[in-house]
Amino acid sequence: MRNFQLLFVLLLLSFFLSQCESFLHCISSQFSESNSTGVLMYAPKSSTYSSIIEHAQKNPRWLNSSSAHPLLIIVPRKENELKPVILCSKKFDLQIRVLGGGHDYEGLSFRAESQFIMIDMSSLDEIDIDLEKEVAWIQAGATLGKLYYDIAKKSRVHAFPGGICYTTGSGGLISGGGLGSLMRKFGLAADNVVDARVMDVNGRILDRKSMGEDFFWAIRGGGGSSFGIILAWKLKLVHVPEKVSVFRVHRMLEGNTINILQQWQHTSYLLPKEFFLRMIMQNDGEGKEKKVKVTFEGLFLGTVDELIPIVSDKYPEFNLEHKDFFQEPVINCTERPCLKKECHEVPWIGSVLFLYNKEVDESLEVLLDNSVPIYKNYFKGTSDFVKTPIPDNGWKMIERLFLEEDRPMMIVEPLGGRINEFSESELPFPHRKGNMYNIQHLVNWNDNSENVSIKKIGWMRKFYKEMEPFVANSPRTAYTNYRDLDFGTNQNDYSYSKAKIWGEKYFKSNFKSFQILSVLFFSLFLAKCYSKKEGFLHCLSKYITKNVTKNIYSPNSPTYLSILEYAQKNPRWFNSSHPIFIASPKKESEIRPVILCSKKIGLEFRIKSGGHDYEGISYRSESPFVMLDLSNLNKIKINLKEETVWVQTGATIGQLYYAIAKKSKVHAFPGGICFSVGTGGMISGGGLGALMRKFGLAADNVVDARVMDVKGKILDREKNKDLFWAIRGGGGASFGVILAWKIKLVRVPEKLTVFTIRRKLEGNRNLLQKWENISHQLPEDLFIRAVVQNHRSSEGNVTKKYVDFYFQAQYVGPVDELIPLVEQYFPEFNLERKDCIQENTTASAEKECHQVSWIGSVLHLFFRKPNDSPKVLLEKRIPTRKNFNKGTSDFVKTPIPDSGWEMIERVLLEEERVQMIMEPLGGKLDEISESEIPFPHRKGNLYTIQYLVNWGDNSESISSQKIAWLRKFYKEMETYVAKSPRTAYLNYRDFGLGTNQEDYSYSKAKIWGEKYFKANFERLAKVKRKVDPKNFFRSEQSIPPYHLSHEED
Repeated sequence: MRNFQLLFVLLLLSFFLSQCESFLHCISSQFSESNSTGVLMYAPKSSTYSSIIEHAQKNPRWLNSSSAHPLLIIVPRKENELKPVILCSKKFDLQIRVLGGGHDYEGLSFRAESQFIMIDMSSLDEIDIDLEKEVAWIQAGATLGKLYYDIAKKSRVHAFPGGICYTTGSGGLISGGGLGSLMRKFGLAADNVVDARVMDVNGRILDRKSMGEDFFWAIRGGGGSSFGIILAWKLKLVHVPEKVSVFRVHRMLEGNTINILQQWQHTSYLLPKEFFLRMIMQNDGEGKEKKVKVTFEGLFLGTVDELIPIVSDKYPEFNLEHKDFFQEPVINCTERPCLKKECHEVPWIGSVLFLYNKEVDESLEVLLDNSVPIYKNYFKGTSDFVKTPIPDNGWKMIERLFLEEDRPMMIVEPLGGRINEFSESELPFPHRKGNMYNIQHLVNWNDNSENVSIKKIGWMRKFYKEMEPFVANSPRTAYTNYRDLDFGTNQNDYSYSKAKIWGEKYFKSNFKSFQILSVLFFSLFLAKCYSKKEGFLHCLSKYITKNVTKNIYSPNSPTYLSILEYAQKNPRWFNSSHPIFIASPKKESEIRPVILCSKKIGLEFRIKSGGHDYEGISYRSESPFVMLDLSNLNKIKINLKEETVWVQTGATIGQLYYAIAKKSKVHAFPGGICFSVGTGGMISGGGLGALMRKFGLAADNVVDARVMDVKGKILDREKNKDLFWAIRGGGGASFGVILAWKIKLVRVPEKLTVFTIRRKLEGNRNLLQKWENISHQLPEDLFIRAVVQNHRSSEGNVTKKYVDFYFQAQYVGPVDELIPLVEQYFPEFNLERKDCIQENTTASAEKECHQVSWIGSVLHLFFRKPNDSPKVLLEKRIPTRKNFNKGTSDFVKTPIPDSGWEMIERVLLEEERVQMIMEPLGGKLDEISESEIPFPHRKGNLYTIQYLVNWGDNSESISSQKIAWLRKFYKEMETYVAKSPRTAYLNYRDFGLGTNQEDYSYSKAKIWGEKYFKANFERLAKVKRKVDPKNFFRSEQSIPPYHLSHEED
């Protein structure tokens, strides 16, 4: 063999297993072919093998366990030495375990139940710091201590936001997210990774560019060893002051300490980003003298002079003074045990030592100490995140259980600050905004005999169970770097559905992004989906010569998940069937291949604009489908001279309103009130809004459009009159892909007036009935809607539920014109001019009024402050609080009598979080005929009702209960609303009205179709037959093609 020298510490005789011999032969061949000198390998009888294993096991519970130890330990000195190891392990079906620092709480880096090879990365520990660019390349075998040491040697004003335990390996810590003392200021360790090198399953070394953003996303918080071998990270260094302040204050859990704990819970995550204040609980003393001790450890990125005022304000009980930082530690022995107060002003590297219980002036060489500890500490750990403060009875339970055990510990670290500025899906680590702090639960012991270990682990499981009421739930969450196999483990088949049980605790909904495509579909679709997936991509390649899959995302992409999560404004269906691909084009021309290939392969096609569809048809289907996400097609071109706008349908109403307001103070568009809705769906369904009584629906103000049809052709109004009629109120997704609208701007005064009036239903029903009778007849400049809902109030120990309502109004004119109208029609409002001019109200006040610009009225009507920055209209973040809902609608032609309102009040009081949103019609709407566009609800209708029920727990039992309540309420309302047919508004879609059958029969579709469109449904079906005769653009409530057999003789 050419230049081949395989380095063994033990002779080949040590390997008596044929599999091991075959593996060695494979390795030998690989290195011979590459003309390499080989890799260090150690067998079980080698003393080096034993020392590596002993050093690896930071938790030595498994040193003598029945879990298998590795057949071989591989210690690469160069990154390319790993390729033969991967290829040969794969060839002989040997598992690979990768050891970084060895801190895995369950020992997964150095033990397994099957035969495996362990790769010890400790020799790959080079660090290259570039202070000019403020970055560092660090190999994954380097510890955090070595990284911190090298940074401190180079600079006094640079740092890296890694973990507190500096013996941890950088490979594992960063790949799990990386909590640490600087995270509130700079984010997690993983938030500060800008590139990486990874060896994949084929032995290729990939960087960020070659691995792609999905892979790069997954390894920063998802646990890198699931995806390949992390070789190195490129880190962003952060700036710190030359002097920082650290302190440690001890208290016993007695007296007013619970008050301090409560203060800490309520404030620690809200402190300035520069201030990290963690809390550690553990026992002190023995026997009857045993008590629970609470230690507060703080790091402040600034001087003592800056820190003291904050501590004095938030935590005066610490008794922290300036002098404490410049003298020997203060020891208080007035009570037993003695309590020490330690404070220092030090360089950042001194804070690293302090937080790891070293002396701040200790030699930095201690950071490089990699020796095997003489003292063995066995432990079991787990973790939680907390979203609401633990009450006093929770702390008393914790104290009681702590005193049952010898060496328990809780390490509690605050979140907030920079952590909150990232979305849950930015990285796999999802524990962001809404979480106050993280708890690491630990129990330690010295004697690893079986009976002692069982007792200690039993205590931990009991404690974890008792903590359940006080921590985040649905799911109960955990931090992957504090791994706990009690949450569940992979089964032999590595089933995704079974892995979800533990996976969603660590990663929440991000866990979906980790698996292959098949796990997201019902098993009966698997083969079909795979063949269609490949066929779809192959088809696209014929139309697109470069970047075939650019802007096409599959389920194992984090971009896929973030699009899907943002799309689902009603997340009831987040766990239902999802698209095979999401196409998110940045140019209109990119849509044509997606349509043609979906049609050719037989995939259904769903179109998402804003994602507000009440039944989720833009992002779910029971058949394999492609979802077209239009959100990147959001250009807006305003022509004030013509008073028109071309707006692409991926733009939200908020983006449109913002663009208009930036250009003019006297122009507006009569669109919807909810400004996060997409223009594509809102206008194609008609478009109710606050200006409709003055200017008509949104769809009434469309003058042209661009639509891509089933053949991929782009059509406009000129030669497609019927299609142009159909898409303005008939739901555009039935006919093609609406690319853009040309809309007519309307003129408004520089000042409008908005107001809100709140009342309880009890004693004020006559006011609501008066509104019913006259709101549709008011001057068309005045829009007053009514919202009826239920509430709870508490007086002492008594909780009372009641129904209230509020009027929300917009007047297209100044307050001086409005007041006489209100006095004429609604003197009961007691609205005066001063109410609208002065700084007057809170959100819950009975009366609120403002004179504002048109854009200010938009903000007010969507429950924002009228003087908020209009940039709020551009928000597209995923809400952290999930709101599940079910809605439906009615139109009303005669006022509801007293008996109806009595029924409404009774039924509303049966449920929680319910609303009736009632919006007046009349005005301009009455001047347009029922057949002018597909929206037919014109003259003769007083107002529309949107019914909503909301809930926070999407379990099947709760969802069924809420939906059943709404159906019951809808049935009870039948007597009081429009009928023959009972009508509904398309944009408040409800499958309860009926859905298409498998044959997409027109006669069956009429059952629901005439509720939305009345007699216009037939014309819509005829347009459908003309533009999409084979019904490619279809869904549960799409317009079916009209068949000739339905023509009258």
